[in-house]
Amino acid sequence: MNRVAIPLILLLLIASLVTSCGNKSEFASYLESEVESPMDDPGTVDPDVELELQRDEFVQSGEMPKVDILWVIDNSGSMRDEQEAIAANFETFISGFVSNSVDFKMAIITTDVSARGAPVNPLNALTLAAATSNRAQFISNFQTYINVGISGSWDERGLETTELFLDNYGSSFLRDGAYLNIIVVSDENDHSALSLYQGFENSIASYLPGRESFIKMFSIVEIDNIDPLFIGARYIEKSSYFGGISADIDDNFYTTLSSVGETIVNLVDSFALTKTPYNDVVNVSVNGITATKNVNFIYNSSTKSIQFKAGHIPSTGDLITIEYDYEI
Repeated sequence: MNRVAIPLILLLLIASLVTSCGNKSEFASYLESEVESPMDDPGTVDPDVELELQRDEFVQSGEMPKVDILWVIDNSGSMRDEQEAIAANFETFISGFVSNSVDFKMAIITTDVSARGAPVNPLNALTLAAATSNRAQFISNFQTYINVGISGSWDERGLETTELFLDNYGSSFLRDGAYLNIIVVSDENDHSALSLYQGFENSIASYLPGRESFIKMFSIVEIDNIDPLFIGARYIEKSSYFGGISADIDDNFYTTLSSVGETIVNLVDSFALTKTPYNDVVNVSVNGITATKNVNFIYNSSTKSIQFKAGHIPSTGDLITIEYDYEI
């Protein structure tokens, strides 16, 4: 009799839990996946690598996240074609923002440090509201602003002008809870002072205290050039650190801008991690119930973020916990 009673009690308990979550909901899917799949195996750990456990927690919001975009454009003498290419292909970049009603705003600065990071556009001109009100005029305005000219300094310092902009205009540009996306377009490496280059990550993170994972950097620079002085190595390095992507400035701008735009739009329904998971191993739970990688969610190693799959998206107010080891 005990052999029958124990399984029956367990079945009644499971049925009660599933029923309390409503119809075939996300929670039911998580419950099934927890039974089917164990936690991720961290694999072989190099004995010389020191790891520390990181826990990132998020509460699912019912609001569309905001996106602040800073364009850093090289305005030296060789950049006319590239500026025109951005203008000509801007529609493919912005279409996903408008169609998904992503609350964005944009500022455009140059790599010429003499401008002290001053934006070339009014900070309220390139927004979702402007694009929704008159899309053709919005695109025309961007095309005008992005052609920043070619009379700027040959001593390009995109990292420094980014800091100068945030120092001088960040308080009126950056919004609470918004992602900060920095997009650098240059055909030369950065020439900022060595100390600024070395401290760039900490400096930029200080503008979003406690929200470093909300900072992404994208570089459209020289990647494959016979002269290493032209390769945008510094920009590529910082983009990798901040979980962005880098593209070759000599590639097709339509494809490049489409990819960058899509990546930023996807961030609004993703959860960006604070650190870089060792061996890309992450353990995710929703309200304490384990979610399964590639079943309930995917991990994007380029942007260091978690994105839940259709049918498994947490509900408003749910607690998402992401644990992983990172190298220290």
